[in-house]
Amino acid sequence: MTYKFETPAVFLIGPSASGKTETSIKLAERYPFEIISVDSAMVFKDMNIGTCKPTSEELKRVPHHLIDVLEPDAKFDVGLFINYAESALKKIIRNNKIPLFVGGTMMF
Repeated sequence: MTYKFETPAVFLIGPSASGKTETSIKLAERYPFEIISVDSAMVFKDMNIGTCKPTSEELKRVPHHLIDVLEPDAKFDVGLFINYAESALKKIIRNNKIPLFVGGTMMF
Protein backbone atom coordinates (compact mmCIF):
# COMPACT_ATOMS: atom_id res chain seq x y z
CA MET A 1 0.00 0.00 0.00
CA THR A 2 1.48 3.32 -1.06
CA TYR A 3 0.15 6.74 -0.18
CA LYS A 4 1.22 9.84 -2.00
CA PHE A 5 -0.30 13.26 -1.66
CA GLU A 6 0.83 16.24 -3.68
CA THR A 7 0.72 18.56 -0.71
CA PRO A 8 3.29 19.46 1.92
CA ALA A 9 2.82 18.34 5.49
CA VAL A 10 4.31 19.50 8.78
CA PHE A 11 4.95 17.32 11.84
CA LEU A 12 5.12 18.65 15.39
CA ILE A 13 6.34 15.83 17.62
CA GLY A 14 7.38 15.78 21.25
CA PRO A 15 6.73 14.43 24.72
CA SER A 16 3.41 14.90 26.52
CA ALA A 17 2.87 18.29 28.16
CA SER A 18 5.68 19.93 26.17
CA GLY A 19 3.46 22.60 24.61
CA LYS A 20 2.58 20.97 21.28
CA THR A 21 -1.12 21.85 21.49
CA GLU A 22 -0.55 25.54 22.19
CA THR A 23 2.17 25.75 19.55
CA SER A 24 0.08 23.94 16.93
CA ILE A 25 -2.91 26.22 17.51
CA LYS A 26 -0.76 29.34 17.24
CA LEU A 27 0.76 28.00 14.01
CA ALA A 28 -2.68 27.17 12.58
CA GLU A 29 -3.95 30.65 13.41
CA ARG A 30 -1.03 32.18 11.52
CA TYR A 31 -0.56 29.73 8.63
CA PRO A 32 -3.01 27.68 6.54
CA PHE A 33 -2.89 24.54 8.71
CA GLU A 34 -5.47 22.09 9.96
CA ILE A 35 -4.37 19.83 12.80
CA ILE A 36 -4.36 16.03 12.64
CA SER A 37 -3.79 14.36 16.00
CA VAL A 38 -1.46 11.37 15.85
CA ASP A 39 -1.88 10.64 19.55
CA SER A 40 -2.99 7.09 20.36
CA ALA A 41 -5.40 8.19 23.14
CA MET A 42 -6.91 11.47 21.91
CA VAL A 43 -8.88 9.58 19.28
CA PHE A 44 -11.12 8.27 22.08
CA LYS A 45 -14.00 10.29 23.51
CA ASP A 46 -13.93 11.05 27.25
CA MET A 47 -10.21 10.24 27.62
CA ASN A 48 -9.33 13.75 28.74
CA ILE A 49 -7.23 13.03 31.82
CA GLY A 50 -3.63 12.17 31.06
CA THR A 51 -3.86 12.92 27.35
CA CYS A 52 -3.32 16.70 27.37
CA LYS A 53 -6.26 16.83 24.97
CA PRO A 54 -7.10 20.32 23.67
CA THR A 55 -9.90 22.06 25.53
CA SER A 56 -13.25 22.66 23.83
CA GLU A 57 -12.25 26.31 23.41
CA GLU A 58 -8.97 25.31 21.73
CA LEU A 59 -10.79 22.88 19.45
CA LYS A 60 -13.04 25.72 18.29
CA ARG A 61 -10.11 28.00 17.39
CA VAL A 62 -8.78 25.86 14.52
CA PRO A 63 -9.95 22.67 12.78
CA HIS A 64 -8.74 19.46 14.46
CA HIS A 65 -9.00 15.91 13.14
CA LEU A 66 -8.85 12.51 14.87
CA ILE A 67 -9.83 13.83 18.29
CA ASP A 68 -12.90 12.39 20.09
CA VAL A 69 -13.70 10.11 17.16
CA LEU A 70 -14.31 6.75 18.87
CA GLU A 71 -16.01 5.45 22.00
CA PRO A 72 -13.55 4.36 24.72
CA ASP A 73 -14.32 0.65 24.23
CA ALA A 74 -13.78 0.73 20.45
CA LYS A 75 -10.88 -1.12 18.88
CA PHE A 76 -8.34 1.07 17.11
CA ASP A 77 -5.27 0.01 15.18
CA VAL A 78 -2.91 1.36 12.55
CA GLY A 79 -5.21 0.26 9.71
CA LEU A 80 -8.11 2.28 11.10
CA PHE A 81 -5.74 5.17 11.78
CA ILE A 82 -4.69 5.18 8.12
CA ASN A 83 -8.34 5.26 7.02
CA TYR A 84 -9.16 8.17 9.34
CA ALA A 85 -5.95 10.03 8.47
CA GLU A 86 -6.52 9.61 4.72
CA SER A 87 -10.05 10.98 5.07
CA ALA A 88 -8.75 13.95 7.09
CA LEU A 89 -5.99 14.61 4.54
CA LYS A 90 -8.47 14.68 1.66
CA LYS A 91 -10.71 17.10 3.58
CA ILE A 92 -7.77 19.36 4.46
CA ILE A 93 -6.60 19.41 0.85
CA ARG A 94 -10.14 20.29 -0.32
CA ASN A 95 -10.03 23.19 2.15
CA ASN A 96 -6.77 24.37 0.52
CA LYS A 97 -4.96 23.89 3.83
CA ILE A 98 -1.80 22.07 4.90
CA PRO A 99 -1.94 19.15 7.35
CA LEU A 100 -0.14 19.72 10.64
CA PHE A 101 0.38 16.33 12.32
CA VAL A 102 0.69 16.73 16.09
CA GLY A 103 1.45 14.08 18.66
CA GLY A 104 3.72 12.61 21.22
CA THR A 105 3.42 8.84 21.22
CA MET A 106 3.98 8.37 17.51
CA MET A 107 2.16 5.06 17.82
CA PHE A 108 0.92 5.62 14.29
